[in-house]
Amino acid sequence: MGSSFTYSGLNTKIHGMRSKLISSDEYNEITGLSSVPDVIQYLASHPGYSGLFPDTPDDDFYHRENLEQILTVSLYENFSKIYTFSTMKQRKFLELYFMHFEIRLIKKFLRRMYNDNPLNVDIPRLEPYFERFSDIPVARAGQASDIDELINALEGTIYEAPLKKAHDLSGNNLFNYEISLDLLQYKTFWKQKGKFMSGTDLDVITDAYGYKIDLLNIQWIYRCKKYYTMTTSDILSMVIPIHYKLKKQQLIELADTENAEAFLKILKTTIYGKGLDVPEDVSVEKCYRKLMHNHYVKIFRQHPYSLACVSTYLYLQERETETLTHITECIRYSYPPEDIRKFLKIGGEQH
Repeated sequence: MGSSFTYSGLNTKIHGMRSKLISSDEYNEITGLSSVPDVIQYLASHPGYSGLFPDTPDDDFYHRENLEQILTVSLYENFSKIYTFSTMKQRKFLELYFMHFEIRLIKKFLRRMYNDNPLNVDIPRLEPYFERFSDIPVARAGQASDIDELINALEGTIYEAPLKKAHDLSGNNLFNYEISLDLLQYKTFWKQKGKFMSGTDLDVITDAYGYKIDLLNIQWIYRCKKYYTMTTSDILSMVIPIHYKLKKQQLIELADTENAEAFLKILKTTIYGKGLDVPEDVSVEKCYRKLMHNHYVKIFRQHPYSLACVSTYLYLQERETETLTHITECIRYSYPPEDIRKFLKIGGEQH
């Protein structure tokens, strides 16, 4: 009764927000559009995005980069709405979750430096959210032209130390920086969650994140086996040092296999083996997304009056952002609609 009362208002709010997510039928409509401007016009009239677009956009607005910025702002806007409807304890979870957004943005800064790509981030529109939920000076960090300037901009934040450590490593590269940020995120979350969560909330968040960490470790080791030549110790140094249902010895055995085929054989002996059976034409990344989608939806169905309603919605909206970005890129390069639907498995479990 207590949890139902605590979550009744938030659950109702999130139910309304979920009703505005793109449906399978709407995805099918979008994949049939012929240009990026058509996608932008479609979303501008969609209930989930209409308020984020200019009332009278000029011709220069109809570009993929502007759409990606709108989708990103939508993530922050809906996060802020959920925060407003949350209790103090629920806000503690959201404040810790915002670390995910911080790391996403820092990775964009890093990739611009290493790949010489445009930043494609609307800093002025994101800055109010960071002023509210973060201590990162995003305007200064966004202006950094190299890693030294970025580290200086992040001085005093929790990101300064891991970035410095990665900077000092031999063979300094983008991969080292991104891994250091990912390790920081999950280790921090795992350590902090028990300090402000208890009961069902702690159980569902532990299950969601423990499951995610196991699958990320599986995915990372698989990529190492399939695409790179790395020693067992090097592989184990990059996995998240948290063991949920995949035990430490099992991770060692997976990292110690000779190749991807041997990896999959060992994987089938674990609790994740059946669900991560990877056919030749399906990537392990798609298997990861499918399993995570199913797991989040299952947790929400089992415990709707808990933090499961929050974490599931945030996951689903981020997946929607990724899916719309992929669809737009495919349309930009004139992929046939049936090929886009097949590639994205439109209408499948993830939608």
